[in-house]
Amino acid sequence: MSTYTQAEINLQKHFKDSWVTAGYSAGIISFINEDFDKPSNSVWVEFAIVNASGRRVELGSNDNKLHTGFVDINLHYPEDFKGAKPINDYLDAIVGIFENQVVSGNHFDDYDGPVGPLKTEKGWLKTNISFPFQRYG
Repeated sequence: MSTYTQAEINLQKHFKDSWVTAGYSAGIISFINEDFDKPSNSVWVEFAIVNASGRRVELGSNDNKLHTGFVDINLHYPEDFKGAKPINDYLDAIVGIFENQVVSGNHFDDYDGPVGPLKTEKGWLKTNISFPFQRYG
């Protein structure tokens, strides 16, 4: 059985490890439960888990509950961003981390596409990517 706290720890670790393996810095990730200093003029990633409903599932004699939710990721970048890697490279890396994966019992489905870019504050844009998941526990 996985608790919400265990699921959060496992999913954050998976994202951070996979992000670094893909060649990106762990220092640009903002997790909701950790202090973070936003960069003044470069890309940064905001990571959150949104737990949704849970319902009892009858499978034989097992007393399982299906938990649903989604990983919500915002990629923030300056309007005039001219980094070494295009924004789409960052988005492709994020999609590859979760699409059609099973991470510590959390099952992720197909990814439907990003929302954005959206203007957030003066001089900044963000693109949102969300990955629905479900797990039993």
